[in-house]
Amino acid sequence: MEEGTAFKNLNTSDSKKSSRIIWIVFILAGLSGIGWWFVIASKKDQQLEIQKPIPQKIEGEFFLLEKLQAGQFADGYAEGEKLIVQHPDSEFILKMTALLYFGEGLQRHDRVVLERAEDLFTHLYTKNPNDFAIILSIAQTKGLLARPEEGILLLEQTLQNFPEQETAIFFELGKLHDQAGNRERAYTYLQKASKQISPLDTRVSGAYFLLGRLELQEDMHPNQKNMREMQKYISKLIDPRRTNAERAMGYALLSELEHTKNNQSQAIDAAKKAIALEPNSAAWQHALGEVLLEGHANEKDIFYTNRLDEAITTLEKSLQSQNGKMLSHSYYLLGVAYQLNEENDKAQKMWREGLRIVPIDPFFPQWFKKTVKKNLESALERPEQFLVK
Repeated sequence: MEEGTAFKNLNTSDSKKSSRIIWIVFILAGLSGIGWWFVIASKKDQQLEIQKPIPQKIEGEFFLLEKLQAGQFADGYAEGEKLIVQHPDSEFILKMTALLYFGEGLQRHDRVVLERAEDLFTHLYTKNPNDFAIILSIAQTKGLLARPEEGILLLEQTLQNFPEQETAIFFELGKLHDQAGNRERAYTYLQKASKQISPLDTRVSGAYFLLGRLELQEDMHPNQKNMREMQKYISKLIDPRRTNAERAMGYALLSELEHTKNNQSQAIDAAKKAIALEPNSAAWQHALGEVLLEGHANEKDIFYTNRLDEAITTLEKSLQSQNGKMLSHSYYLLGVAYQLNEENDKAQKMWREGLRIVPIDPFFPQWFKKTVKKNLESALERPEQFLVK
């Protein structure tokens, strides 16, 4: 048993356990619709190049672009809707408005807003079915709306028509298959993507991170081979030549590996290194909060009370961070921490909010979100299960 004080064991034998640091929808390195990056894979070496669209000098276009860059999505898409009425044929306005809805949907956990983004992306697709960036954005939005299978079908068809884009498609297919719970297919596509990008290219880090996470078994008991493979990806990510953000991924992955072994102190140290490298990351705050509060033993959850105040502060930071307000598991854990701290009303509020957003939480695959949903429902129904005995 770790040095933390375990107060309660919760039987979870009927629900598969997952590593829970994060299941990122990677909004980085040109692999997301946010910012309207055009992702182009060179036929020569499969390196990814990034290009941005150019406004067409219609009044209001730069306003939309500024709102997108500033993260003021609601103000932006409200104006975008007016501009669409005035200039229905402007692809730039349609694209910017779709991205503003996309960003607001992520920020507010709002399915309706994400569905409007999907509508606009789909409309753009009917106007220009050869715009790869639109296709990629549609697939990503379908994943966010808990319909990864539809995104997979779209990208598999796209691969036949855009073979020069296969690196970006492989990466996105890996993420979508992972969300859908197709572990082997996810691993295959991510391996293909990682081999086509230079080892020191910043964009390969996302593939390494997900590949490392896929080595974790759902029952939280990785075998020696899994752990060796996971350590291989950790070593690639924490290479001193990599950026702080990439190295943070590596230490977060290391934290999760130690977490599966129930090495609380080592897991905490690794998570703190990730935060030191990327202080504003909601994901790494979540990682630290998790290992401060929760452990595993004999297919049961163990909640530690020796660092309860620190766990609460850290999980609150995770949910307050601008870039990570949809970690539904953070809501569950923070609710547990509040309940342990005898702040029952706060606990209920966290669990209800977590239950509301879990369907569109982009950070976890579908099968794990079912576990989170089940845990949230159980906590709301039987909060007394967390009483110290």
